[in-house]
Amino acid sequence: MRFYAFAEGHKYPLVKITELKKLNKIEYDSAIIDVGVYDLVCKYKDKPFPKERLEKTFEVLDSNELDKRWLVATADYPALPKEHGINIDYDNVKESLNNWYYYAKAKNWKQGIFTLQTQSITDYDQIISDYMKFPLQLNGEEIPYIGIGSLCRLVKNKKDEKELFRKLLQFVRERYPKSHIHVWGASKWHIEALYQYADSFDSTKWTRAPTSKLKKKYGKNCKNREQRKIFFDTYYEGIMTYKSQNKLDQYAEDRQ
Repeated sequence: MRFYAFAEGHKYPLVKITELKKLNKIEYDSAIIDVGVYDLVCKYKDKPFPKERLEKTFEVLDSNELDKRWLVATADYPALPKEHGINIDYDNVKESLNNWYYYAKAKNWKQGIFTLQTQSITDYDQIISDYMKFPLQLNGEEIPYIGIGSLCRLVKNKKDEKELFRKLLQFVRERYPKSHIHVWGASKWHIEALYQYADSFDSTKWTRAPTSKLKKKYGKNCKNREQRKIFFDTYYEGIMTYKSQNKLDQYAEDRQ
């Protein structure tokens, strides 16, 4: 299980496409390049962002010199009902699917993370119906990397949310059994389902105090390089401890 985050000494960074130079200064095993979808959605509000805003990401995927360690997040249109004052009134599933086919034309499309999207974030049947609209293959081949977005924004109580998250992740794993599944912005308390059905996830929650002790000492948010390292190390250690105590690696072994 890979946890992607841009943190000092971490081998799996996630950077925005406008910050690629950061990767020249660090050692890493694999990196996710984020197109900055939320920035685009916030800028264009209730309209689909134009295709020309996707060209930079396409050019990265189409480059003859693309670093083999990079996974490039292809642009999708998230379900963001009333978030940031945005009430999307277009078919975000259709627009996301169009982008799949757009990015599939790139030379290195197999290094793209193609994200499933939905018009709902709480209705299981609606989400499944939307997911079924996305193809099992691109260019006649299986899709190596699948992303799942918006699941961190479920709005039921914690128990119901965890079960819906698990069921959806299980469905995607069964639909794409050989794909590397990445979950965008997953919560740490989804960790068991992540180990059971996914291959990687990312989160920025580690930038907020991961324990009450750290919150009391430093405040809610990290304010400098030293605090970022302390917050990240504590957050990541919590994941590793929970994994070890609950023998979660067994899930990955069972899938092989």
